[in-house]
Amino acid sequence: MCLSAKYWYLDIRLKLKLNLKDQGSQFRKFIMTKFIQIIIISLIISACTTSDVKTELGAKLFSNSYLEASLPKDWRCIEKNYSYTCKDSSNKKTKEIIIFTAKKKGAGDTFQKYKQHLLNKPKKFSSSSLLTSKTREINQKKWFESIHKNSEVKGYTTKYLATTTNKVGVLITASAKSEIFKRSNELVFEKFISSIKLKR
Repeated sequence: MCLSAKYWYLDIRLKLKLNLKDQGSQFRKFIMTKFIQIIIISLIISACTTSDVKTELGAKLFSNSYLEASLPKDWRCIEKNYSYTCKDSSNKKTKEIIIFTAKKKGAGDTFQKYKQHLLNKPKKFSSSSLLTSKTREINQKKWFESIHKNSEVKGYTTKYLATTTNKVGVLITASAKSEIFKRSNELVFEKFISSIKLKR
């Protein structure tokens, strides 16, 4: 869009020069040329700015029966038994994945038990370790969060979040190769997590 606007500007400028050959004084030609330039350049800047904003936002709303959240526009989710696996569909070699699931709340589904489960995550590898844990609020809802290294797949770091509502218990995992986890967390995982709104 920006490029086509620039070509349009050059075309208008050429026509303006041709049309003004037989008109008035040099001063009038100068004023008219500058006036047209200012208008067209303003249109170009406006078009380029709008395009950049759309690219930067680049997100889409995901929604199911129990939550809604924003995902990057190229990400796709596959559902199986109320569990959703989401990843970048444009990159077959992606090293990032988000999985979330929910279950009907039972007597044993309490926030405290979910918290203990995430703190005492079963270790699949001897090098598995808990990096951080905390209680946080996301859109006026209390969640417990923990980050583990090598808890699911060796060489990966995983962020876990869990909470309960009156009707369901919800668990979210967001994993990436350990060497890119910090970047993935900032650019993808946290944007998804901070946008979560529970429906039940």
